[in-house]
Amino acid sequence: DNDWSSSCTAPSMLLAGSSSTVWCTVVIPLSAEASSEPIVTLVMQGEGIEVSVSISLLVESVARGSWTLTNPPTAHEGYSATLYIELENTGNSEISYILQTSGPDGWNPLILDGVVVNLRPDEVRSLNLGFTPDSGNDGTIVVELAGAGDVEGSSFGIEIDVLPAAKVQGTSILETLLIAVLVLALVGG
Repeated sequence: DNDWSSSCTAPSMLLAGSSSTVWCTVVIPLSAEASSEPIVTLVMQGEGIEVSVSISLLVESVARGSWTLTNPPTAHEGYSATLYIELENTGNSEISYILQTSGPDGWNPLILDGVVVNLRPDEVRSLNLGFTPDSGNDGTIVVELAGAGDVEGSSFGIEIDVLPAAKVQGTSILETLLIAVLVLALVGG
């Protein structure tokens, strides 16, 4: 297959009745289906003689995910916010898991559009994650495939920049009375 690559180290000459070891490195692309057994053929030729031998290789299953955040990770204290995330299956086997999320206490992160992930190789799934920061402190939200310890890139941590709520500046009743007394004293004086 054109996606495959290989290199071999072999003797330049082989005398009659002698033997030698040939070392070949074969790089199987991720596009090769997991658990398939493609045939690889080694061909040696020279001086009008051609010898070939074929062997089958078992393609190992590679489970891998890649996460992408598509909007800025910012939020305002006390207001709900949504993160838009894409998960791509970059391995060669199917990924089938449940999404779960966690974050700081009081933020209540929640997957908004379905928690089941079923992705074939090269497929992408978009998901929306909602949360409401209850303080002006920054925090980290983690999205992960539950129980997917064998999947490379099974979790994604997002640092959230939280903008604190604006403080309303006002005067107390005592301050208002003191100002009124001062104004009356100045007017009366």
